[in-house]
Amino acid sequence: MAALLTVSTLALLLFAPPLPAPAAPPTGIWQSEGYGVVWEFLPDGLQTWQITTTTCVRTARLAQAPPPPGAAAAFLDGPATAWIVRPGWSATGLVAHTPGTVSDIRFRRVAALPAVCRTPTANTIEGNFEVFERTLREHYAFFGLRRMAWDGQVAEARRRLAGSPSPRGFYETLEQMVAPLEDLHTDVTATDLNLRVRHYRRPGGAIDPERYRALLAAPPRRYLTGELESWCQNWIQYGELPDSVAYLRIMREYSYTPSGRFEDDSVALTTALDSIMPRIARRRALVIDLRLNGGGADAIAMMIVSRLTTVPYQAFGKQGRSDPKHPERFTPLQRVRIVPARGARFGGPAVLLTGPWTLSAGEVLTLALIGRRPRIVRVGESTQGIFADELIRQLPNGWRFQLSSERYLAPDGTNFEGAGIPPDRLVPVFPESDQLSGRDGALEAALEILARPRTSRKVNQ
Repeated sequence: MAALLTVSTLALLLFAPPLPAPAAPPTGIWQSEGYGVVWEFLPDGLQTWQITTTTCVRTARLAQAPPPPGAAAAFLDGPATAWIVRPGWSATGLVAHTPGTVSDIRFRRVAALPAVCRTPTANTIEGNFEVFERTLREHYAFFGLRRMAWDGQVAEARRRLAGSPSPRGFYETLEQMVAPLEDLHTDVTATDLNLRVRHYRRPGGAIDPERYRALLAAPPRRYLTGELESWCQNWIQYGELPDSVAYLRIMREYSYTPSGRFEDDSVALTTALDSIMPRIARRRALVIDLRLNGGGADAIAMMIVSRLTTVPYQAFGKQGRSDPKHPERFTPLQRVRIVPARGARFGGPAVLLTGPWTLSAGEVLTLALIGRRPRIVRVGESTQGIFADELIRQLPNGWRFQLSSERYLAPDGTNFEGAGIPPDRLVPVFPESDQLSGRDGALEAALEILARPRTSRKVNQ
């Protein structure tokens, strides 16, 4: 049976009145459904392992923290809350949540650490390679969709590794294994070498960093009737267009505060929306600009969506790959439902601007608006096509890697992974001709769509 999450439940553990919680946090050893995570609850914290069927890496030891209202336990990774254990855990099962996400991970109690963890995987070329290739093999969700034969990639990589490569050569081998996926959520970071290569889909590839910064700093001011105001460290901007049309520019869903903690960012966002939404509510129509949205926290995206509707509706469903041998098997569907938030909201006509640099949580925001009524028209180009919360893993040598192990499904079951969410009206995003002329063709198309109907008048002659 599908689980149901709403915007209200996403904020439950942070903002709701206290709920009954167990007298003590869980104890013992627990293993996740999918995701390849094992937990051992300790008197002063939480020890974590990352496992496959053949490998085991001892990873972070998280400090215990005072649980937020209604939670059974909470754990910190540095200053940030990494995990919250939901109320109602039992002797055999519990549900855990990471702040900023819109889903939970289920754990079951096990008698002991998996046998593969009796001897953690060695920090050797072979050990590191085994962790990497087995994790992708058992948890990556889209080999079929992205048309990759993983066995072939592994065989070619083993051939390259035969000559005992340097650390940089080893990194390049791993990076070349995942490059053909063209998945921005799947890559490797050699932390000690300061190396990371990310892979955009073609077309819709990487934007030149200098051009990206220039575009961020150049909103379409020539179309505005007044000043452009900014909130959340300038990542959210609001202005007004002619003919009573509001303009909302959202460039990311994270780092709204210096701390970058979800708890602080959500408060900053609420403050921003409490200022912006009353003004939008007084306008006839709205343009939402996500063309340079670099993603962030799904829960932040859902907080925004909850201000853009006056009636509840189904947003999307989410699942994680669950079976190491069968990539078509996923955890039970968790449905995310939008419930209108308190405070000013806008439920009128709107156009959404998207493109290939609409990424990750920016795409989740786009996905969550598909079921909104009245329907929001999408203008621009397809989004990048990466939706999952990255499964972040560690190699025995300390390097990090991440991969897509989850799928997001529209209410009708459509999966936009890889191809991205297409526009209703195709308009090139930031073409060179626009840059040279100072025009914004996508915004002009949005204003055309939102134009008031022309009325004809008879003239007596």
